Amino acid sequence: MEQCKTKKRGTFAAKIIVMVILAVIVSNVICMVFILESSKKQITDSVKHTMVDVANTTSKIMENEISNSGVDDLDYDGYASNLSDVKLEGMDSAYMYVVQKDGTMLYHPTKEKVGQPVENAAIKGVVQQLQDGKKPGTTVVEYDFNGITKYSAYTILNNENILVITADESEALA
Repeated sequence: MEQCKTKKRGTFAAKIIVMVILAVIVSNVICMVFILESSKKQITDSVKHTMVDVANTTSKIMENEISNSGVDDLDYDGYASNLSDVKLEGMDSAYMYVVQKDGTMLYHPTKEKVGQPVENAAIKGVVQQLQDGKKPGTTVVEYDFNGITKYSAYTILNNENILVITADESEALA
């Protein structure tokens, strides 16, 4: 009889230990999920702020270049000499391009796109706003391009060209 009670106590203690271990594991998993989501948002916000900063800084450089050139706008080579090396560290997909207020690509690292209509739906919306007489502020938009989620920060130059920096979300969050 005494041996049966000891065995039951041992079984009961083992069950409690297993329950405590499971509770610790579950609580750790829940904490990790919340931490990962919070981290992803913080990284995303940081990347977007960096993109806005790069767009704003580069726009000042471009405004000076345009002003110093004595013309209303730069040609492809004028933009290329200033924008071709602008990158976001660790993001090979990042690049800058310039769209005229009529939606025509004025500068793009893929030269075949120059002279063509902009493909980015979000920037098409900016073009429409400019054509409607509105001047949107500098911001970041998220969009899908050929199945890839991208971020684009844009700003409007004084000549109403749109300066855009874009990068793949997958690299931004890597």
